[in-house]
Amino acid sequence: MRAVLRHALRQSLAMPMSLPRPTARQGRRSIAFQARQSGRRQVVIKLTSQRNSYPVEAWVYRELAGTGVPVPEVRAYRARLPRVGLPCLVMSMIDGEPLFAHPLTQDAEQRLYVEVGGLLRSIHTVSLPRVRFGLGAFLPGRHLIGHADWHGFIAAYHAHPQSTRYLLAQGLLPGCTDADIGLLDAALSGHCFVAVLNHGDFGPDHILVRDARTVGIIDPGQAFAGPAEYDLAYLACYLSGTQFAHVLRGYDRQVDHGKIFLYQTVIAMHKAARAHRAVHGERAGHFSTMARIALSHLRSGTTSISGTSRI
Repeated sequence: MRAVLRHALRQSLAMPMSLPRPTARQGRRSIAFQARQSGRRQVVIKLTSQRNSYPVEAWVYRELAGTGVPVPEVRAYRARLPRVGLPCLVMSMIDGEPLFAHPLTQDAEQRLYVEVGGLLRSIHTVSLPRVRFGLGAFLPGRHLIGHADWHGFIAAYHAHPQSTRYLLAQGLLPGCTDADIGLLDAALSGHCFVAVLNHGDFGPDHILVRDARTVGIIDPGQAFAGPAEYDLAYLACYLSGTQFAHVLRGYDRQVDHGKIFLYQTVIAMHKAARAHRAVHGERAGHFSTMARIALSHLRSGTTSISGTSRI
């Protein structure tokens, strides 16, 4: 496979390089390789046999580069790489590690998370070609992708309310009732917003850090049009209350904290249900507890994020 891939890159893309080797970081949908191009430049080569998100990823990278967000440089894309027969994306490699890779001093952590908030704000300033709800559906030409409304998309994307009902049946949501499902539905349906570009998977694994600075935002293949509160909620699922307060300082724009709790609840319930089905008990417990905490804030109308915590 590696030799075939190198030959295909040389022949089809005129990109001489060393024999590709699998990277330590592999996603759920892509197989990633690392190689050295002529001039000793390191590149990442991604292949997928599943949903081809590479046109979306490449578009987002190019747009974010114009805002100053550190992202890989797209070197080449083929919808079907000859000899390999799969979609292929080639991009520069960023020398960094995931957000949680190393412990930080209190001051360094504060600076880093404020910086992350500022970068997320920049992501949300990118102009969308159109507003259509669905993964990558904001790009013209993707006519078969999309949902009639935001509620339909987010309910399908996070298996709502199926995830909640599954967790209830497993006894993982003590104190939660059918009335809470109604509360979530009403809040989703009633959320009016100006759509922004959402990274869609803005978690620690996709925020690369070196020397306590953010050096790369990667893997935006799940990007979609939606409210700013979604990306913030997704990140909040992984951070302590103090860390997330720093992110909000860096984000420095008015947001609806109640809607952050809403999306944090829906996202965490989905992650908990998926983890439980995969027999990942600790992860399921983590996210079910987080969902209950976020839901309690949503019920009570809490307007401050500082009281939440990572479990």
